[in-house]
Amino acid sequence: SKSVDFLGNTGPYQLYTYARCKSILGKAGLSEEDVKWDASVMELLGTPEERAVLAALMAFPASLHLGGETYDTSKVCAAVYAVTKSFSAMYNDKEKHPIINCEDQAIKSARLQLCVAVARAIRTGMNLLGIDVIERM
Repeated sequence: SKSVDFLGNTGPYQLYTYARCKSILGKAGLSEEDVKWDASVMELLGTPEERAVLAALMAFPASLHLGGETYDTSKVCAAVYAVTKSFSAMYNDKEKHPIINCEDQAIKSARLQLCVAVARAIRTGMNLLGIDVIERM
């Protein structure tokens, strides 16, 4: 059934992406708290896929605010989906966007920061919708 599909704009797809982010951090031997924000490395993220993730993350708070103002939870769903979709597009191109195996430590750090930001955005959106996230799938 479409409601349990792992592709597209579904709850399981969002949860899977959250679990993927947590898994990436785990494979790096890190927790969310271990990854410190360093805005200076964000400018190293220059591919269209990386920029799409950043754009979705930057639009996220305004989308949540609009959803709250208008009592329209679909705005929250759309914001979570935009973050999830953009991150998945970047992640799935492993040759162009390695994270754990990235040789450039600054870019690796930036991509790990993206993982944390994406995980936090998904968790925030899902919590607002009354859905608990799961660490593993």
